[in-house]
Amino acid sequence: MNQRTKRRPPRQGAAVPSTIWVPFLLGLMAYARSLANGFVWDDINFIVENPLAHDLGGLGTALARGYGWVPGTATGGDSSLYFRPVIILVNTLQWVSGGGAPWIFHLLNILAHAAASALLAGLVLSLGLGAGAALLAGAVFAVHPAYSEAVLWISGRTDLFAAAFGLAALLLIARGDRLPGRLRGGWAAGALLLLALLSKESAVAVVLVAPLVALACDRNRLGSHLTSIGLAVGLYLALRVATLGGLGSAGLPDRGPLGERVLQAGALTATYLARLVFPWPSRTDPVPMVERGSLSHPLALLGLGILIGLAICAGLALRRLIGRASVSGRSTSRFLDHPAAAIGLGLFLLGLAPVLQIIPTGEVYGERFLYLPAAGAMLAIATLLGPTLSAPRAQNLLLALVLPFAALLQLRVADWQSDLTLFTRSVQVAPESARARANLGSALMKVGRASEAERHLARAVELDGGRDPQKRAQFGSLLVNLGRVDEGVTHLEAAHRQGLRSTTLLKNLGIGWTRQGRGAEASAVLTEALGRSPEDPGLLEALAMARRKAGAFEEAAGLFERAIARDPARKTAYLNLISIRANELRDPATATAWCDRFLSRFADAPEATQVRSMRAALAGQG
Repeated sequence: MNQRTKRRPPRQGAAVPSTIWVPFLLGLMAYARSLANGFVWDDINFIVENPLAHDLGGLGTALARGYGWVPGTATGGDSSLYFRPVIILVNTLQWVSGGGAPWIFHLLNILAHAAASALLAGLVLSLGLGAGAALLAGAVFAVHPAYSEAVLWISGRTDLFAAAFGLAALLLIARGDRLPGRLRGGWAAGALLLLALLSKESAVAVVLVAPLVALACDRNRLGSHLTSIGLAVGLYLALRVATLGGLGSAGLPDRGPLGERVLQAGALTATYLARLVFPWPSRTDPVPMVERGSLSHPLALLGLGILIGLAICAGLALRRLIGRASVSGRSTSRFLDHPAAAIGLGLFLLGLAPVLQIIPTGEVYGERFLYLPAAGAMLAIATLLGPTLSAPRAQNLLLALVLPFAALLQLRVADWQSDLTLFTRSVQVAPESARARANLGSALMKVGRASEAERHLARAVELDGGRDPQKRAQFGSLLVNLGRVDEGVTHLEAAHRQGLRSTTLLKNLGIGWTRQGRGAEASAVLTEALGRSPEDPGLLEALAMARRKAGAFEEAAGLFERAIARDPARKTAYLNLISIRANELRDPATATAWCDRFLSRFADAPEATQVRSMRAALAGQG
């Protein structure tokens, strides 16, 4: 009998359906309520306010840039570091097909997570760990709240998609000889690995683990698998270099000297492991300790010790995997002797490595970064428990873990309903976080709660010490909108001197200078902003006000008309245009015509009475 045939336990076939479908259904049910959630945080910038995400005609331009580049921004942020065309493509297709409804995006995230949970269970089963271990790993992964950010946040789908495609590739490799001929050679797995890499760079962890799965399950076709993996990596690198002009290593943040970064890696390791064990409360901001590792933080040294210990275990398990024939060989109850130990530990450590800051990356901390490493952790735990995990014991353990995790998860679903709910929770959890305060202030501004927003934005600037120009710009913009123009302009000018050149800053600085009577200076910054977003009606109207203040009345009137053409619902543009035509340009006929257009569109508006009076006065002049 072929050795491959021995790998299938006699009674395992009957267990496969429930082992796979239970995690899938749990993943669906656990996140079903998130269908009612909206766009949150970066979703607004990357999707809602990004014109390239609304039209298939803009796909070419979007795909030719790094992920995070939005027209009208000064630099595109750190988009040159990120190459994620799968996410750009999916976001645009979903916006076009769903008319911009957020539930369409949330539905795909839920389905991807449910699929990832089922794929993890299938991988555990294919590695010979038994139905009980597979069911436990997949089901706990489906409801664990520690990395729910990757599912609940639409922009967090980068980690979600990378993991789902990666786990699908590993499962194809693990099932090896059970697949149809065209899939057996590994080309389908290579294509899935490419999709994972094109979803997020961290999928390199799956690429590095894939040969271990081939060693464990399909060693006879190892060469074929290595070829397909190599082709996937080569094609990814070629596409990345062609698009970004390089690998995107420029612009990495300064995280201090190597020794400090190593300690920071220990602090982050301890923090992420604590999230897995105690997944509450949720955090969008890192704990202060992980921002800079230090010998004064014992947890950093503890985490570093754990990281080194896990790396040693992974090395020992890898050595034993290389010396084994395959997973279908003799069974073992020793953790490091089982091939799945090397795969699980490898996936956890390699998945976590990109965010440990030994090599600096853009973000210090994010719960979504745990998504892929958590799959490796579940696989390692399943390997550890597998030999003693009978079906009844697995079910009891499942109930003990799934119920509390699912309950905690529902609280997180509620937190992610909107910017306001998310950042209110963030401030409750981390009241001394400048970023959380600034985000809450911004969310309060959007819903018109300016006085509350002022308190949080002022505190954010205070906590930050004025170092971050973005926070100063937010605070200054609010003060200008509240009528405290001089105070607001002071902050906006400081942010401008610090190098911030975003369209939003330029617009608000221009509005502030206009209100101070500095029309020429306002015109300069607003013209710069309009050069990036020439069709923005708000910018057109702001520049029209500046040109009016500078005495360029005819130019101002033309800009007001362009603003109305782009957005016919801009009442203030109509009112200013009527005023400038009637008063500065002494053109009663044209002013009367614009009065008529205003009254035909806004007959019941509070300003209609004023416009009718002005029209009557203009008629008297005629």
